[in-house]
Amino acid sequence: TAEAAAGRMDSEALLSLPGLQSVAGQRVLVVRGAGGRSQLADTLVARGAHVDIAESYRRTCPRYDDATVQQAFSPPPDAIVVNSGETLKNLAVYVQGMASIRSVVMVVPSQRVARLAESLGFMQVAVAANARDESIVQALQAWRDGSVDESVK
Repeated sequence: TAEAAAGRMDSEALLSLPGLQSVAGQRVLVVRGAGGRSQLADTLVARGAHVDIAESYRRTCPRYDDATVQQAFSPPPDAIVVNSGETLKNLAVYVQGMASIRSVVMVVPSQRVARLAESLGFMQVAVAANARDESIVQALQAWRDGSVDESVK
């Protein structure tokens, strides 16, 4: 039987599922990207599970020439949506010399990615409830309407 965590879409939400609380002696397969976060596997091992990890894909930074990047960000967008920390890091590689992009609102799927955005110098960060399309749209609407929670920059 498949279970999905309500709300957030991250390791912490999965680890809160009732079915993953008492896993001692069970075999668990964690499918992730190469070099992915270890929290899910580490916590399941700490709970007594026998964990195998299948790194089934690799994230890489796409290659764009300077002209393509300049065209994509001229004029600067009103908002940028990223769905992962890796995507945000890749974006930061291309916009590092563009000060105007640092002030564009960055919509992110979690507080963890928000902290990363702030550490990378992005000045306006709106945090969606999760990476689902509906949550991203709600965060964009809240930002547009000026009703973003005070805890969100």
